[in-house]
Amino acid sequence: MALGNIIGADILNVLLVVGCSAAFNSGGLHVEPLFFTRSFPVMLAILCVFRLGITVQKEKMGRPFGFILILCYLLITVLNIKQMSS
Repeated sequence: MALGNIIGADILNVLLVVGCSAAFNSGGLHVEPLFFTRSFPVMLAILCVFRLGITVQKEKMGRPFGFILILCYLLITVLNIKQMSS
């Protein structure tokens, strides 16, 4: 239940902030192409891992799914750091 509240609040906050920013900015929002080639697929992968974890293990997510999520986080962090340094 708490996980659903956190995820729901995060989605609401992101959509509200992005929506208000786009609505009040006359030029719209500029999104780097790297977002669509790197960050967006990683977000979809994490969403799929969450969905798979909920489907496979009815009431709680186990360690294997936790390790996969940690690896996704580390992977995107390392890729972002490498991209910023080059």
